[in-house]
Amino acid sequence: NIIMNSSQGYVVFQSKESIPKALALNHTPHPNNPKHILRVDTAKPTVDSTRSIFLGNLPYDAEEDAIRQHFITNAVDLEEEDVVNVRLVRDPSTMSCKGFGYVLLKDATCVPSALRLHETVCSGKKIRVLVCKKHGKKKKDDKSSSSSGNQKQKRNFEGHRANVETKKSKNNTDGSNKKKKRRTKSERNAIQAATKPNAPHKKGTTSKRVAKELKTKKRVKKIQKRVEKGMGKNKKK
Repeated sequence: NIIMNSSQGYVVFQSKESIPKALALNHTPHPNNPKHILRVDTAKPTVDSTRSIFLGNLPYDAEEDAIRQHFITNAVDLEEEDVVNVRLVRDPSTMSCKGFGYVLLKDATCVPSALRLHETVCSGKKIRVLVCKKHGKKKKDDKSSSSSGNQKQKRNFEGHRANVETKKSKNNTDGSNKKKKRRTKSERNAIQAATKPNAPHKKGTTSKRVAKELKTKKRVKKIQKRVEKGMGKNKKK
C-alpha cells in the first residue's frame, strides 16, 4: 500500500461570494492535524509569472511545508506572508513529487530574494530556483488562421499539380505521345548551310555532302583559272 502524505480535493460552493472566505484559509493548519498546512486555491490554480518562481531538482519525497519553510528561513527579506502558495507537481497514482514545482509569492518584489536560493540544499538535494517563464497558449483564432493558411497552401499545391497533370495529358493525346525523331548533327549542319549559303564553314561542322560540293566547286574554279592562263592549249612558238 502506498502511504500518501498529501492529497487534493475540490469544494463546490453555492455562490461565488463564498470563494474569498475559503481562500482566506490558505496556509492555515489542518483542523485534525495541526502540523499539516493547507493550500487553498481556486480550481484553476493562480498562475502569475511576474510573481512566481520555478523549482527544479526536487526530491521525490518533497513536501510543500518543507519547501515553504526553506524559503521563509533562508531567503533574505522574505516573511511568512510573502510565500502565498507552494505547488509541487505530483504523480496522480503515487502522489510523489515529479521533481519540480512552483512558488507563488506575494508580489514581484519578492522574486529577487527567492532567486538567491538557487542551488541551495533542501531536503538533501541542491534545488534549482529559476524565473518562471510565461507559457501562453495560442488563441483559437491564431490556430484557426494557421490551419486555414495551411489548407490554402495545400489546395494551391494540389491545384498546381492537377494543372500540370492535365497539360501532360493534353500533350499525350492524338498520338503525340510518340517521340519525335531527332535530327542528326550532319542533318542540322546541312540545313544550316542551306539556309545560310554565304556563312563561313568551320572544320568538322559540315556534312559529307556539303563538303563534297564545296570540294567540287573549288576544283571547278581551279580548272577555270588554269584554262584562263592558257593551260591545255597549244602554245605559240
